[in-house]
Amino acid sequence: SSDLSDSPITVQEFMEVKSALTASEAKIQQLLKVNCHLSEELRLMQSKLNSLQNENSTLKWQTPNSLARPQDLLHRAPPRGCRAMQYHPRGETVCPDTTLTLQPLPSN
Repeated sequence: SSDLSDSPITVQEFMEVKSALTASEAKIQQLLKVNCHLSEELRLMQSKLNSLQNENSTLKWQTPNSLARPQDLLHRAPPRGCRAMQYHPRGETVCPDTTLTLQPLPSN
């Protein structure tokens, strides 16, 4: 019995598969960029969480007399290690180039 992969394919079939492969590769690149962007956002959020946990811990141990007045809290500098959130428009990334070179499947 003959294996279907041994039968010849038409140019039309080849072009359809090639087009589907190109679309899949583009989708992979898009997903890699999104993953990179989300990883950076996660890192920023974890950093902010750590900063807020440290600040919360410090505030819990302060005596009532040493607490700042609410109006003072509005004008204080951000804690060390904090930085403003960065906005990266969709499609832009701060990650290194994620260009992936796909290798052709081995033919049997």
